[in-house]
Amino acid sequence: MQGVISFILAVSLLSLPACTSLRRFVALVTSDSSQALLLLPPELSGHKGVAKQKVTMNVDDKRQTFIVLTQYADDSYQVLIMLPTGQTVLSMRYDGQVLEASNRTGIALPTQEMMAMMQFTSWPEKAIKERYTQALGWDVLTQPNLRQLLVDRKPLLTVTYTSDNVIYIGHFLQKYQVTIEPLEEQQ
Repeated sequence: MQGVISFILAVSLLSLPACTSLRRFVALVTSDSSQALLLLPPELSGHKGVAKQKVTMNVDDKRQTFIVLTQYADDSYQVLIMLPTGQTVLSMRYDGQVLEASNRTGIALPTQEMMAMMQFTSWPEKAIKERYTQALGWDVLTQPNLRQLLVDRKPLLTVTYTSDNVIYIGHFLQKYQVTIEPLEEQQ
């Protein structure tokens, strides 16, 4: 679930007592890469329905877990991110033209990058390769259980898929890992 990442990292420190620590952490996980990740049309997702997942972020020996609800439709892609207690911290909706976000964290979050990372993780290989082209400076490497995104020939994201539907994401530039575990999927 690609993009959730920078957001989850930022939110994971909401429980820190010092605002200074939180600001430093947000700066770490939202540092600029040389290119912005791409938002993909919802109709290319290859999915329909709703998925519920447990997302765990790991960065610098800190761990935070979230519940993520994702709704796939031809005309939109919607994501709701909650704390395990059920408190909503972020909702996003992308209709192929406009990305709308409701951020309840009080922290500026890179919602476009988060949404694009989520799409990179779950959209079909064909849709990814059609958009992330070498002409734009991207390379997409795929194997049956692996997807890697390179920018200017340097690894940016690695996504590993397991036989039990667990997904592992590594972000090379910002040095964090994400584990996505399925909870429910409905059509």
